[in-house]
Amino acid sequence: MRPLLALLLMASLSWPLSTNAFTSGLFQLLKVGGESKTSEQTTTTPANMRMDLVVEAETYTPHFYRGRAEPVAGAIMRLVALPEDTTAVVKYRWQVGGKTISEDSQTIRVTAPSGVNEVVVDVSALDKNGNVAGRTTNYVPLSTPSLSFYEVNPLRGVSAIAITSNLTLIGDEVTVHSEPYFINSLSLTNVIGEWNTGQLNNVPNDDWSTMTILRTNDVSSTRVTLQGSNPSTLTETFGGSFILEI
Repeated sequence: MRPLLALLLMASLSWPLSTNAFTSGLFQLLKVGGESKTSEQTTTTPANMRMDLVVEAETYTPHFYRGRAEPVAGAIMRLVALPEDTTAVVKYRWQVGGKTISEDSQTIRVTAPSGVNEVVVDVSALDKNGNVAGRTTNYVPLSTPSLSFYEVNPLRGVSAIAITSNLTLIGDEVTVHSEPYFINSLSLTNVIGEWNTGQLNNVPNDDWSTMTILRTNDVSSTRVTLQGSNPSTLTETFGGSFILEI
């Protein structure tokens, strides 16, 4: 049975006053009543020392997003071991996704593996005698990159409220801006977007994430879709859609 985990969220808050975006988020996995490994050797270091794990995901989120960035396959994760007594620990032993990491420091950066929904992170704290003073095993869930759409108002700018499923066209045109969530922050400059506005005409923008859609009386509604991809990788794709009602 997997150990019980409690999730502590720590994220910065901001409002859309600039174009800066979060490229990382922080959360902490706290193990409650977890495993411990004792050594047969005599030591004054408690073998059941409490160990926490901090996971920082280097994935992209919009600047107005109030949550945390989440780890995804292929993106960097920064892992930090937090033993109860750091003075009793001289080095750490890491296993990520079943693979032993050569580094023995308190903080490591690794790439989340592909093809899985979660990654197992096991870290042990060793004392000066080489005994295991504390250990924690955590199952870190991996998210899926996605897209959300936001209406652009000529006066107020980009709305912070996402288009959930439908958008009604009031005037002769509407400009829609899309924001990716939880994509590899290193991929932003390589993203290519492909819009499909059905039978409605559109005016492309210089930015792949923004599109102006024009009214037509030939249809009453259409599904607007956007597929984003990174041509340098075959696995990094994301997309979204909504219904535009005329």
